[in-house]
Amino acid sequence: MATDKQQIPDPEILRELRAAGLGAEADKIEQRLGINLGAITNVLDKFVTRDPDCMKLKEKVYKLAVEDDCVLITGASGTGKELIAKALGANRKSGRFVAINVSAIPRELVESTLFGYVKGAFTGAVADAEGLVQYAAEGTLFLDEIGDLSLDLQSKFLRVLQDRKVRRVGSNKEEDVKCRFIAATHCDLQGMVKEKLFRLDLYARLSTFILAIPSLTQRLSDVPHIVKALAPNYPVEQVDWSKVDLSYNVRSLEQYARRYNVLGELPSQ
Repeated sequence: MATDKQQIPDPEILRELRAAGLGAEADKIEQRLGINLGAITNVLDKFVTRDPDCMKLKEKVYKLAVEDDCVLITGASGTGKELIAKALGANRKSGRFVAINVSAIPRELVESTLFGYVKGAFTGAVADAEGLVQYAAEGTLFLDEIGDLSLDLQSKFLRVLQDRKVRRVGSNKEEDVKCRFIAATHCDLQGMVKEKLFRLDLYARLSTFILAIPSLTQRLSDVPHIVKALAPNYPVEQVDWSKVDLSYNVRSLEQYARRYNVLGELPSQ
């Protein structure tokens, strides 16, 4: 998807154009650049931050959303990796976003789940079935916890990325891959490469573009703003957030917000 990367406008400019009744002009700008800033912004607005590093990360998302390259998103659990993945996929021709947590699928089913299978490929394969790669079509396939992919499947996935072709389990026929791949992990993939737990060639293919999301403990100034977004009446000034357990990142804040809304409780410090 070609675009003039140096001329992607600030989303606020297009918002102002539409607010001024110049929506047609805003549409022409987006069409010329091949970008749907509104769709991307609608997702990114849910990633609440005023942290300088995270603001730069959002700027990168706008630039990468118009490309087809695979992007690797890193960060601890609960930092918002799937939200960033959705923003990256919001510009695709098809709005379909298919997310799968690799670690949640039994190892023996990962290949058939991703690539599909043909009738008779194994016991229980009573009819042809497409995998998630085919189901994602021209949308986005988000592979969470890519570090949990077994070495043999890493090799097969590498071929899919390189050749843009996929072969169903039990088939000799190759099918074109049209979806965009976004991968995420909380693991240190470079460390896994050194320990020979993750293929170097696959890491090289995945790591051209890396978006690293910092944990909330690294951006404490964001915490009150996120809490207010979750619970507008929350008395954030009564809590010393540096002394609160943020192990689950945004999920921790969702818990605190829910406890306050239901029981009026503030976190222990």
